[in-house]
Amino acid sequence: VRQGETVRLHDGVVGLPAPADGNAGAWKDGMLVVENQPLGAVVEEIARYHHGYLQVTPEAARLRVSGALPLGDSHAALLALSAAVPVEVSTTARWWSTVRLRREHK
Repeated sequence: VRQGETVRLHDGVVGLPAPADGNAGAWKDGMLVVENQPLGAVVEEIARYHHGYLQVTPEAARLRVSGALPLGDSHAALLALSAAVPVEVSTTARWWSTVRLRREHK
């Protein structure tokens, strides 16, 4: 593997070298950078840093998003998502949060 390239290792098999994503190291700076990703995958990544249970409804999970989100503050990341795409975050019982389409968007 050369500088600027990456390979995938899955089940003990090394994939072919491919150009590395220039934003792959953003997590070291506390940021999650996504480009045209499904919201479900983005929320799944944010959930790794979130205190409590964080879920996304299937309808909202299909939306595509791009942007930079702070990993150290999952509430700020969710607020940024709700400003960028038509979703809202509801919290039930302090530790359970759900990302869903805004009511007027359904």
